[in-house]
Amino acid sequence: MSDLEADLEAWAAGGQTPPVNPADVKALFEFMRKAGADLKPGDTESTEQPAIGFNAEVLAQVCSPEANVTAVWLRSAIIGMLLQTGLLSPWQSEGHLDDAIFEVAASFPFAGLERFNTEEFIQKLRNK
Repeated sequence: MSDLEADLEAWAAGGQTPPVNPADVKALFEFMRKAGADLKPGDTESTEQPAIGFNAEVLAQVCSPEANVTAVWLRSAIIGMLLQTGLLSPWQSEGHLDDAIFEVAASFPFAGLERFNTEEFIQKLRNK
């Protein structure tokens, strides 16, 4: 079992997601966002936005050498989900996200997606 698989398994079982460097969260989020923007509906047979998979080694190249890539990826994914709901709109200007989002996301405590407290996350952003 790879480190990535072990980390994801521990996280799915309720393990805490360790804090990470906000710069890594931002770099990985922007990398994934750009990759998604470059692939448009019509590039595949489906009319829906295509899903993209990333190799852990590729993601690690975007992060600092000491980064926990799984934790950075999970925290970046949370930002993506919150962005889709519109909850991050107050911290977004001309398509750019305020650095406060990455700072809060980098250290916000959560163990598994079901245990992620959206209201508490937004409150921490408001207090920033």
